[in-house]
Amino acid sequence: MIGASLLLVLQLVAQSSTSGNPQILLEQLGATRYADREAAARALEKLGREAIPVLQSARDSRDMEIRTRAAALLQKIEGSLLTMPTMVWLNFKDAPLADVVQALGQQTGMKISLFPENLPRWKQERLSLQEAQPLPFWKAVDRLCAAASLQNDLELRGFSTRNQPTLALNDRITRPVHPISDHGPFRVSLVGLEFQRHVGFAVVMPRVGGNPAQAERPAARQDLAPPQPRPVTSVQCSVQLQVTAEPRLTVSQTGSLQILEARDDQGNSLRMENPGTSVLARNADYRGGSCSSAVYVRAPLNRPENPGRTIKILRGSVPLRITARQPDPLVVPLATAAGKAFDSSDLHVLVHEVRADPNTHQRQIELTVRVTRSGGLPASDEESVSDLGSRLDPHQQNIEIIDTRGHVVPWFQTSIDMEASRITLTMSGLAGTEPKELRYYRLSETAVNVPFSFSDVPMP
Repeated sequence: MIGASLLLVLQLVAQSSTSGNPQILLEQLGATRYADREAAARALEKLGREAIPVLQSARDSRDMEIRTRAAALLQKIEGSLLTMPTMVWLNFKDAPLADVVQALGQQTGMKISLFPENLPRWKQERLSLQEAQPLPFWKAVDRLCAAASLQNDLELRGFSTRNQPTLALNDRITRPVHPISDHGPFRVSLVGLEFQRHVGFAVVMPRVGGNPAQAERPAARQDLAPPQPRPVTSVQCSVQLQVTAEPRLTVSQTGSLQILEARDDQGNSLRMENPGTSVLARNADYRGGSCSSAVYVRAPLNRPENPGRTIKILRGSVPLRITARQPDPLVVPLATAAGKAFDSSDLHVLVHEVRADPNTHQRQIELTVRVTRSGGLPASDEESVSDLGSRLDPHQQNIEIIDTRGHVVPWFQTSIDMEASRITLTMSGLAGTEPKELRYYRLSETAVNVPFSFSDVPMP
């Protein structure tokens, strides 16, 4: 009896020691029993971020079952992490404002800058900003802006590069303050409510009996009164929202804004049952690029004949695709890269030439990029070029070029051979800018419905 109890205890101890070991759990993904494989997958998913390194190492596993399951888990865990807010510690006492902003950027890994950069106030002003617990990113930004009389802007033209969204902090000036609804790393702002009543005029021509071919034209009939215009009234009412993600994320809309509930203070429903054609979203752009951390959406509302004074509740969701760079990019030193190949697990980069364009004298990089699916199978041509990321502008989020001063160099694509996965990048920085290295980031992406809720806002 004692021996059986001891054996049970030893088994429980063994199970507890392996349940938190990512490497052992990874090996169990290829276990003979299906139940063991499923249990290992659940345990790895529960580990979350801690399991990512070992799951990434499974790309080189010889076991197809391990590779396939690890790839699915990796995508699921990374997608889940994308929708979690970045938590920020505020622990600054009598610190220069410029140092506080720099520290926040380093803590979050995001690009946060004061604008304009040479304003004397940034070096002179000091502030204390302390919280006992970490705050979600947008709440921490709000605390900083309130303490230092700043406002934040993700759409400041000429400040963010097309593949590096930057949160600009500048002097607070007269600017509308919108109602907000935060969810995870997203902030939904109620930009405005619009109402328009339009009265047009229509003319109804009288019908003429008999054979139309033989009928006399109405204009030729002297006994008919001239047609009178008839007023036609149309009403349009809509809501406009801005969805802003943390600067580490880029977003694009994948469907129509959904209004789930909308009622005024009289109990009237403002929700359109058949909204018809949805209004296309407008992404905030950076120098013409589609890589953005903000998107504008609009949806029609039903405005009753006798509306209330306020909208008591306005609730819905916005479907988005969100993308973020993974850490640890493949780094290609450009000074000696011509004619060389660089490989990292499922990624192959071959640099053909680094040259100056003979007409514009801008620096160019010609290279081939191939990505292999998890499991060792070659990706399709389209997936090789885009790395499963933005298919409208391949590599926009994947590739970053750094010059000899350590600055990010803007670039644009001047040619692409889809079949050969060969592209040419042209740098649009200042003349004489010398590229030092190319960084190729893998991307994590997922789909999400971002909820929002507003209450007691004025009826338009």
